[in-house]
Amino acid sequence: MFYKSTRGKDTHVSFVDAVLQGLGSDGGLLIPEQVPKITPQEWEEWRSLSYRPLACR
Repeated sequence: MFYKSTRGKDTHVSFVDAVLQGLGSDGGLLIPEQVPKITPQEWEEWRSLSYRPLACR
């Protein structure tokens, strides 16, 4: 997954770089370039999971 700055300067930032930088070089928040779609079936399956198995998804 790659990240981009909310202020538009930084794009295609790796996860590692996003974690180490914290913010974009322009001061914007680093957000995912694309948000994965979750189906209603996946939501239903996840309801019964405890924190650790859910976090690993």
